Amino acid sequence: GLEQELPMLKVPEKVTNVGLVLVTSNRGLCGAYNTFVMKRALKRTLELNAQGIVPKLICIGKKSLIQLRTRWEVAGAKYNNTGIWFGMPDSITSATASEISDSIRNIFLSGDVDKVEIIYAKFFSLVKNEPTVRSMLPLTPTGIEDPEDETFRVTTEYGKLKVEREKVKAPK
Repeated sequence: GLEQELPMLKVPEKVTNVGLVLVTSNRGLCGAYNTFVMKRALKRTLELNAQGIVPKLICIGKKSLIQLRTRWEVAGAKYNNTGIWFGMPDSITSATASEISDSIRNIFLSGDVDKVEIIYAKFFSLVKNEPTVRSMLPLTPTGIEDPEDETFRVTTEYGKLKVEREKVKAPK
């Protein structure tokens, strides 16, 4: 069906290879941001290890590389560092986003991984963010799979940009 035409929709019968995209900063001026993300990533890696899966890592931000060497090896986590690494720039450009997404797409389409998950800090406010694991690939046909998903619409009001947020219910 649709999976034949769009390989990024193809869901494997059994997941045996998982890619993890770890999103951290380059510097440590973010409070516990990096530590929380990497602790959640370590927990997810150990969960996968218990299932016999050694995840392949794509790292964004220097702090992920540093913590891999210091904390993960001590914890006995098994992982495969793909060598795919991107610095976390102060501001993301479309060229940088495209380069990162190309690498993620290529590792999936090449068959190196059956599934790609991203681990990042979900922003709530300046004082609160929560380490989050989300599946990126394979895609779902609707694109909405989590009850926490939101859509954003940029509009104008009185000549100024305005962002409208809307929670979207997952299809049944």
